[in-house]
Amino acid sequence: MTCTKLTPEIDWDKLVPFRPILTPYNDAARQCLGEFFNQIDGLPTTEVRKAKYEIVLGSFLAAAQSVSLKPGGRMTWPHNSNIWTPYSVGKDIIRRVREMLVAGGFIKMVEGTGIREFADRDNDDPDAPKHGSWVDIPAIYEIDNKLEDLTGFGEAEWIESLRPGVLVSKAEDYLARNRRKLANLPSPKLGKTELRKLGKPYREAVIAVNALKVAWQQHPLCMPATGNRPSRYVATATRVFHYGSMTSGGRYYGAFTNIKGKQRLECTIDGNKVAQIDISASQPTLFSSLLGEKVNVDQDKWTDTYTHILAQLENIYHPNESDEGRVKKAKSVIMELIGTGNPNKASQSKQSKYAFSSSLQEWDAYRSACHHVFPALKHLNTEHMNGPGFLSFHESEMLRETMEDLVSKGITSYPVHDCLLVEACHEEEAVDCYRSTINAYVKGHCLKYNRPTILDIMIPLTVEMSDQEKKYIEGWYR
Repeated sequence: MTCTKLTPEIDWDKLVPFRPILTPYNDAARQCLGEFFNQIDGLPTTEVRKAKYEIVLGSFLAAAQSVSLKPGGRMTWPHNSNIWTPYSVGKDIIRRVREMLVAGGFIKMVEGTGIREFADRDNDDPDAPKHGSWVDIPAIYEIDNKLEDLTGFGEAEWIESLRPGVLVSKAEDYLARNRRKLANLPSPKLGKTELRKLGKPYREAVIAVNALKVAWQQHPLCMPATGNRPSRYVATATRVFHYGSMTSGGRYYGAFTNIKGKQRLECTIDGNKVAQIDISASQPTLFSSLLGEKVNVDQDKWTDTYTHILAQLENIYHPNESDEGRVKKAKSVIMELIGTGNPNKASQSKQSKYAFSSSLQEWDAYRSACHHVFPALKHLNTEHMNGPGFLSFHESEMLRETMEDLVSKGITSYPVHDCLLVEACHEEEAVDCYRSTINAYVKGHCLKYNRPTILDIMIPLTVEMSDQEKKYIEGWYR
């Protein structure tokens, strides 16, 4: 769908979301929060209720600090009370604090937000609803710069420690999903009653995340400082499952998953630099392994399967196109096939930033080359055997088992989709642990589901650090 008019024009890159998940990390933050608390009339004084209001106010101050770094920055603060159900602070407290901040002149809602507007039908999309649909525009707030006058506002350090451990997205039809994406809103989640019905798998997932949080709180990840603002600390993440199922999705999301790779390498744990350990061509390699089908490479050992895809494309040649550019095109094809669950996808999506020549039938050639190197792609489907469902679930389970094993060895790690962040001094131990965990997981999965081959794979990895060249670790079948 496209919308003929969304008022006002929204620059999503300048928006900072409010979430009640942050608490003070240094004395400056505690002093700033205490001073701010005393400026607002009507707040509770009993210890338990005061603590809850402090979470909301502290999270607001942390978000306001981020807004101040963005010229023209603003804050999103949804009015839909259902959004706040998973958080430790009640929805009524969140609403009351927002109303107090408005009354005190600390925030002001941007005109034309927090409303519903009508989106006309996208005539270029044959699956779009025939008559358009209503779209919810999130509530956006301007922040008064008088917050800058609070003692410690600029020096305050905050720690993100209160994200809900597990969320499960509801199943959505095409229309609902496109409405939500047009308004840049998160997927709707199951409520507490629906979550309880998921039973033991849900309870076990919550227990596992909470156990990891204990390690993270002892060794928080320090995010790099931004502009003239101090560092931000993180000791929490949320596992998000899809389609109302505990066997679809399950990736971990936190502040560290939303920053660029170079920034992530500037993070530290206990003041020490980090190493990022990544699986080479992770999605097609893991998908193939879990299906019991080998990657089709003509070497006993390999580091980069994309070079083997390019070898199948010798007849597709653009004089000004680098191998790096061709690899990026191949990756985009793989991601679209796996992401949609359609192994025979006829063309690139409209959102693709890569140009495929129709005269050379370039998309078809790239898709065929991907199938040659990764024959297991033929098993993709839209129901479950795809990226958001089957693959991301097993990928995140391998990460969970690896992180738990590392904790037992006294090593704290953080998950970034298919990557691990660890202190650089623990790189070798983490590499060995990750590879052995994946090896055992794949063999167990192939045996359990009677795959054609019980693969014994040592997965190819890369290791990156901020001050070193990227390291490539070979993969092979044993």
